[in-house]
Amino acid sequence: MTGNKSCLTEFQKCKGPKVTFGGNDKEGQTKGRGKLIKNQIVIDDVSYVKGLKFNLLSASQFCDKGYTVEFTKDLCYVKHETTKEVVLTASRKKNIYVVDWNTAKDGVCLIAKGDSKLSWDWHKKLSHLNFKTINKHAKEHIVEGLPDIVCKKETLCSACHKGKQQKNSFKPIAGDLSTSPLNLIHVDLFGPVETPNVGGKKYTLVMVDDYSRYTWTIFLSKKNETLQKLPSLLKQLQTEKNLKVKTIKCDRGTEFVNQVIKDFCDQNGTFHQLSAARIPQQNGIAERRNRTLKEAARTMIAESGLPMRYWAEEINTACYTQNRSMINKNHQKTPYELWKGRKPNISYFHVFGCKWYILNNGKEHLKVFQEKSDEGIFIGYSNTSKAYRVLNRRTLHVEESIHVKFDDSTSVKEVTETLKEVNIEDRTPEPSEEVADNPAFPTPAPNPLLLNEDEDSEDEEPERPTQQLTEPDLTWLRDHPPNQVIGHIRSGVQTRSASTRREAMLPCYISQMEPMTVEEALADPD
Repeated sequence: MTGNKSCLTEFQKCKGPKVTFGGNDKEGQTKGRGKLIKNQIVIDDVSYVKGLKFNLLSASQFCDKGYTVEFTKDLCYVKHETTKEVVLTASRKKNIYVVDWNTAKDGVCLIAKGDSKLSWDWHKKLSHLNFKTINKHAKEHIVEGLPDIVCKKETLCSACHKGKQQKNSFKPIAGDLSTSPLNLIHVDLFGPVETPNVGGKKYTLVMVDDYSRYTWTIFLSKKNETLQKLPSLLKQLQTEKNLKVKTIKCDRGTEFVNQVIKDFCDQNGTFHQLSAARIPQQNGIAERRNRTLKEAARTMIAESGLPMRYWAEEINTACYTQNRSMINKNHQKTPYELWKGRKPNISYFHVFGCKWYILNNGKEHLKVFQEKSDEGIFIGYSNTSKAYRVLNRRTLHVEESIHVKFDDSTSVKEVTETLKEVNIEDRTPEPSEEVADNPAFPTPAPNPLLLNEDEDSEDEEPERPTQQLTEPDLTWLRDHPPNQVIGHIRSGVQTRSASTRREAMLPCYISQMEPMTVEEALADPD
């Protein structure tokens, strides 16, 4: 109790008992209660007694609130009952003990320490409310009926873990894990995309260098194409930088965990690091780059109005521009500068989907007064030469040319509106430096059937496309129960043609005559 009202915080007026003090039977009335804060020491439930000249601490109340009070000849110690930690010390002066606030432990709140059973009982009564909120209620008296306790979580609550457990957070790693290019390569695959691109591709293989954050994208028709494309690109990068790939980091998809990738890693001394199952955060660099590329492509589709089948061109353009514009936080440089060793020049960048005029640079025989240029739509940058990729609106072919002029006066959607219902012929992609598999197709020869009718082309026979042999597509089959196999498991697959041949042989074993007696049947050689 205290007679100084100004030293109390959160004071609440209330009428309490009278306190007698002094030799003349003087009495003081209790006017209220509050908190006493001194040198970061907090004492709750301190009574304000008007007329009291000294501050008094009750040893019995300390004991009631879960503390042990020990007296010696010269000192008094207030200790925590469980931990035996000294929280307050008082020195003896004549016949009284005076608290030395300077020796008290910082941050001590001298309120009741509830026992373990009481804490867990209230935890369950409050529908497994966390102990931090329970302590806040007890300390600030937000509710009535809750005892002044401090709950401490000394053991785990199994019911809380079964009902509330969440995934662990993945904090970013400070600093740079790689010291040079190709130290660590992050690889991931996204797809299938619902709408195949104009080349029939549905998947995108994304590869990121950990040191520079330089990114490569490869477009695939099937997942199993990764077995050929990924080792091929890694070999190209090793030749370009004259360095070995030390570590490849990817998930546990079958396109990455197979004998082909294992043989490549064994031959090159590369460590194949896999993320844990169903934890994509462990391959977060590649996963985050997937999201960045898809968001950029989605934005360009919305802005340009191009049909959805051009998504690979947008991914290709996004990868090209981000390599030259994004900033690596660890080095404050672009991925292009960290990989190539020089600053990128982006003065030639233009808006995706804008209108262009392409010069007919000798690819067609023009008459004297025939137009020299065609209108086109800008769809990206070439990865094999210094050129722009432009969709020719007349021939409906993608061309790569440097002889182009752009027109910013026409809106992007107005230019691309006429292409939404046009089917474009597929062309064979070519490998490139930055995007190993070009997302659409290279510059093809113009189709004579699409030329103007007034051209003198009746003497020229249209060139017939050559038919090339292609390797059969691989099909991955696994985990088929043996009991569902009809026939011997090592026998070949029975086809309809094999059954037809067997039926044709059946008449050879059938008699050509119908015997009337047993003797005739035995005499028949068939």
